[in-house]
Amino acid sequence: MFNKEKLDVDAKIGEKIRTLMSESGKSQKDIAEMIGIAAPTLNQMISGVVPLAAERFFQVLAILNPSTDQLFELFRLYREKLSAKRYNQLIQIPAEQQTAQDRRELKIIQLWVLNSVIEDGTGSQLDALKVYVSKLNEDEAGKALSVLKVMFGEK
Repeated sequence: MFNKEKLDVDAKIGEKIRTLMSESGKSQKDIAEMIGIAAPTLNQMISGVVPLAAERFFQVLAILNPSTDQLFELFRLYREKLSAKRYNQLIQIPAEQQTAQDRRELKIIQLWVLNSVIEDGTGSQLDALKVYVSKLNEDEAGKALSVLKVMFGEK
């Protein structure tokens, strides 16, 4: 069985995603088709019935194009979902043994920490994200920058 507290956070994330869907005019069916899953599965994820995996989280965000504030709020909520125990487990795994899911979860935590650091008002969140992305490997950085440019309306 899933941890109820984590599912409560999944439900909060789902509420934010529903708001973004409403603002974008996209239905659950539209988004489910775009990310290659069944609409009922997406419904369960955004309803908090089953956990929203990091991979699906990023896919949905890329489609819904949240504002910077919405993006960081979603990252904050997703960070809450990850327990301190899980974070400690993740940082103990050697890089070559980490799964793609492990790496995505670590990146979410790092982005959350980055957001906390830049809340002092120096520089924009987008600039800070670009600095973070510049530290990724070339393939990861290219993908991440493409998503960021779409999300922030840059060419």
